[in-house]
Formats: sequence, structure tokens, C-alpha cells
Amino acid sequence: MMRKYDIITMANEAHIAGYYSLKDLGIDNVAFPFRQALAIIALIRRHNVPILGGDVCLIKGVVVYITDDNWYCDQLAGESEGDFARRSCDQAESYINSYKNNSTGEPLFAFVIPENNEVK
Repeated sequence: MMRKYDIITMANEAHIAGYYSLKDLGIDNVAFPFRQALAIIALIRRHNVPILGGDVCLIKGVVVYITDDNWYCDQLAGESEGDFARRSCDQAESYINSYKNNSTGEPLFAFVIPENNEVK
């Protein structure tokens, strides 16, 4: 059965907690600390969904700040949907694993997936 999913639904159904709302920043999304971000990537990968990109935020105390750090991944000409999904997840994972935090805040990672996503 195919159902429409978003990041929050996927996180909640997989019992991945500890994410932060970005609504106070005017963004309808959530951001995850390092460990949860990698868990979300694994979940997205299992559903064969591409990660179109993401943003890095910092949390200092209880306040979340957006940074200028981000990544994106475009589908290559002739690349299958499945290959794109795998490559984009690999790229997101690599970005997060190699992210260097030059601030006193804890980095958080927000993901962009296609709207109206259908997963099994």
C-alpha cells in the first residue's frame, strides 16, 4: 500500500524523537540532532525516497538559529529514481558525517524531500 509521507510523519511512526520545530524561524519543517539525522536518512533510504537537500541549524540553549550551511542534490540526466534516491541519501549522510561545527551551538539538520511523496 502506498501512502503519502512527510519527514514529521516518518519520524513519528519510526519513534525518532528529539527533533526541533523550525516554525519560529518561519520554516514549516523540523531539524534533527546528529544521531537522529542519521536515523532519518536510514529510514528515508529504506523507503527509497530522494533527499533533495537540507539545511543546518544550530541550537544554543533553547533557541534554534538557521545557518548559511546547506547541501542539495539534483537528479542527473538519465538517472533512475532508485539510483537518485540512493545517491541523494549517500550525499546527505556524507555531508552530515563530515560537517564541521565551528560554533558553540549543537548542529541540527533539516531535510527536504519531494512533496506528495508516496512510500510503501
